[in-house]
Amino acid sequence: MQLIQFKKISDSNAVQIRARKNDYQEKMLRRTNYLLPGTLYNETNYFRTVNSFTQMGPWQQLDVRSYTYNTDSVAKIAFHFFLYPAKKQSFQVDLEGSQNNNISASNVLAGRFLAVGLAATYRSRNVWKKGTQSTLQGRAGLELNNASSSGNGDFFQSFIFNLNQTFSIPRLLWPFKIIDTRQLDSRRTLINGGLTMTDRFRFFKQISINAGLGWEWRKGKNSYSFSFPNIEIVDTVSTDSLNQIIINNPSLAYSFTPGNVLSTRASFERALEYSNPWHTGSFRLAAEMTVPVFDSMFNRPFFKFFRVEGQFLHKIKLPKSSLHFRFFGGVGWDLSGTKNANLPFFRQFVAGGSNSMRAWSIRQLGLGNSLASDTARFTDRFGDIQLEFNIEHRKRLMRLFGYSLEGAAFVDIGNIWNHTPASDGFGNFQLSKLYRDLAIAMGYGIRWGLSFLVIRFDAGFKVKDPVREGAGWLKTFEWKSTNRLGLNNRSNLAVQFGIGYPF
Repeated sequence: MQLIQFKKISDSNAVQIRARKNDYQEKMLRRTNYLLPGTLYNETNYFRTVNSFTQMGPWQQLDVRSYTYNTDSVAKIAFHFFLYPAKKQSFQVDLEGSQNNNISASNVLAGRFLAVGLAATYRSRNVWKKGTQSTLQGRAGLELNNASSSGNGDFFQSFIFNLNQTFSIPRLLWPFKIIDTRQLDSRRTLINGGLTMTDRFRFFKQISINAGLGWEWRKGKNSYSFSFPNIEIVDTVSTDSLNQIIINNPSLAYSFTPGNVLSTRASFERALEYSNPWHTGSFRLAAEMTVPVFDSMFNRPFFKFFRVEGQFLHKIKLPKSSLHFRFFGGVGWDLSGTKNANLPFFRQFVAGGSNSMRAWSIRQLGLGNSLASDTARFTDRFGDIQLEFNIEHRKRLMRLFGYSLEGAAFVDIGNIWNHTPASDGFGNFQLSKLYRDLAIAMGYGIRWGLSFLVIRFDAGFKVKDPVREGAGWLKTFEWKSTNRLGLNNRSNLAVQFGIGYPF
């Protein structure tokens, strides 16, 4: 056994580390310990120490034992932390629904899933003996679609490949002294870089290289993050088909222009407290703003924009079920000064799919009540503004093969918009037309909670579709309906397949 001893507070009080191998730096372990010898015991510092060790990558298990004794009529307590190392390296291959672990489908019964992918992850848990985690992850996914609900005859929609490297350092490495890190419950520094290649068949190809530096910390019920710089070099090559669509709808031109991003990001999240213990919730606010340092790089301009989004979650626990609410709102502004310019499409909002407006396929709702995308060959919709409200009533039904089977009735309300009208004069956000533009879906879902994941099927029905005649309400029950021009007779029912809960 090797003995490493920290600086003594007194002759009788010292912090010691015993290890079989010298695999961990003394400074790293000392920074993680909040129980300083010779100080008054504080329960908050005890839990901070336990949480800090638990959240670090090198440890598989933590065991704490305490002993009390008296010295000079003073009660004292000694803590022994037993840290059991995890495997230093691991490699894992997973089948995923998409880049965010979700699969959407227009018709699950036909076996046509919206996105399938394969992810491979290599993780090293103690780089440089400092508790730093290194994660190298590669993903490859193929997006599929159902022609009957999307209005697009292509079964294969797009191919996405992503390679990302992240280093997670268990302390705040920054020159600022505005935060007392000893008062934080957790903190880490993130260094990342990656490459993403997207082929949206018949419309565009995109290659994106990104790198960033960020910090995350938590104190009590509040979590914070800040990152700068975030650098992205984006090259988008559009096909003749998309170029023709842009000619007919000029507002799309700026969104698909090759360019670069240099930005700073910040987020705040709080776990909400209520006097009623059956109520829980959280609130999250995030923003991104580009930094106008350079006008161009590699013969490509820098995008200039500001984007902010917020999400509120609330859960009410009932005797045999639960109610879940989500409100999401987001808006972005182009700051380039270009007339009628929107955000770059990879920063815009989308609706539809297994986690948003479940009666529509992904990217097939909006903009507002505009028919510009509804009647075009390129039906993907991207917006600078999004509002969405979701309600779910979840109830356990039975156990299936030893695992819980749950049912959920839901309502989705929302849409996306731009600041300026589309080519048909609609699609821009106006408060006076909000009721007319909102889409409403109702449905029911089944969730099967396995020990390691939740498999979900949701069937959503379009109760109010903004592209229909009048206010968009379905006046009589029908499985299919057209838009207000009498075109695109599409199904009002969509079945979504997802991994995990929608919110």
